[in-house]
Amino acid sequence: MIFKELRQNNTVYMLDKREGMKYTQGKVLNVGQPRIDTQLPTPGTMQMPQTVVDVTIEANGKTETYKFPDNVGVAAVGSVLFSTDKEGVLKEVQATISDCEQYLSQVDAKKEMLEQGKSLIAELDTTFKEKQEIENRISKIEKQQEEHISILKEMLSILKKES
Repeated sequence: MIFKELRQNNTVYMLDKREGMKYTQGKVLNVGQPRIDTQLPTPGTMQMPQTVVDVTIEANGKTETYKFPDNVGVAAVGSVLFSTDKEGVLKEVQATISDCEQYLSQVDAKKEMLEQGKSLIAELDTTFKEKQEIENRISKIEKQQEEHISILKEMLSILKKES
């Protein structure tokens, strides 16, 4: 089914991808007549006027009207995917899973590239290398200082017990 074929009380399936993936269903309250979208095209694009339909949906206790292309059954508004059937949401979830798996499979390679990049910067940028060496020395000195303080505290504790 496409958006212009929706009728009152039909179900619309929504996948909100703002923070994770949240699936909800909405109820169609009203479907307007298809109309030519009068919104001006983005400068530099050759967009042709598009026929759209306004659909009022009630979901999660809220009622909102959305503008969809009239000849499709799946459309995104911001980070929310709307579909006239569950299959549209299912395909989006499957595509998202595939994207995530692909991304996660590259994590180790990206970490390696990050380390190689840092080494190259240290090799090519002498000020960066010097800064890194100074930070390492300061870190060592701070660690030694903490050890000395710990030893002094221990010695004071022993002296207090003896006196």
